[in-house]
Amino acid sequence: MDHERHERLRKARKNPCKKNLSCLSWPFVPSVIRFRAFRDPNPIRQQNMSTGYSFKGYSFSNLSHEILGACIDVQRQLGRHCMEVDYQRALGLALGKRGIPYEREVEIPVIFDGVTITKRRVDFVIGEDGEEVLLEIKARKTILPEDFEQCLLYLRQGNYKLCLLVNFGEKPLGIRRIAN
Repeated sequence: MDHERHERLRKARKNPCKKNLSCLSWPFVPSVIRFRAFRDPNPIRQQNMSTGYSFKGYSFSNLSHEILGACIDVQRQLGRHCMEVDYQRALGLALGKRGIPYEREVEIPVIFDGVTITKRRVDFVIGEDGEEVLLEIKARKTILPEDFEQCLLYLRQGNYKLCLLVNFGEKPLGIRRIAN
């Protein structure tokens, strides 16, 4: 009896799960089981995602999608190892080719108690009077918290609604949308 029990345990240890895949380590589990499609259970967020609105209700127009398409084209052609000014020049050409109006190195005044303390320069102001998007470009391995703070300063002091923070040093392209 002990021998039979020992033999069953030995076989179970040798092949612990024929039908149960949960005991297999991740490289051996079929991809259908490993990667499941994420579906948000919240119907309001699903509706927002399909209509072009953020979770907070901000509208992201086609302009921001066109800008990001131009940024992706620039990174595909130049790669990740150029300097920030090179990406700015190439992006100016890409935006012009797409027919998107832009201004480069626009000064935004920093105001305290009605007095201009200093002026900061944002890389791009893209769009026309009705709809303008700020674009701040970085060429680093990661986006730093100071970069977020810089974009927030531009949004608040310049009274803009949307800033795109794009990092060409990341693969894939590092994109952050910051809304005011």
